[in-house]
Amino acid sequence: MLVIRTAEKVVEIPLSKIEKLQQSEYVAILPGMDDKPHRARGPLLKDVLALAGISGTTLMAIGFDRYQAEIPMSDLDDFPVLAAREVDGKPLTLRDKGPLWIVYPSEAHPHLRLNPIYEARSVWQLKEISIR
Repeated sequence: MLVIRTAEKVVEIPLSKIEKLQQSEYVAILPGMDDKPHRARGPLLKDVLALAGISGTTLMAIGFDRYQAEIPMSDLDDFPVLAAREVDGKPLTLRDKGPLWIVYPSEAHPHLRLNPIYEARSVWQLKEISIR
């Protein structure tokens, strides 16, 4: 379950609905792993947010480990940011950074690669998004 909230509204989206969205796939360097490229697969994060019917200018991504990162909504227009469900063909579990992991396309956009700003925005174990 992914919770998406604003000050006025809370929407709970089951993972089964997220899995039914169109899936995208690309190679990226994944923070918290090694410095090798990995194949990430999942829906675009902006498509997940569209399920909730909520918009805004900034989102706060929150993981099960309580890590939080502020992400400008413009990132979702500038890059195909994934809500990854799989890495290297394996479904993500809570134990290995799942069930959702925000992934930026670092191989297609080299300036994102090992950039601390985008690494910090790559929240794993995603459980909640607050939108302002």
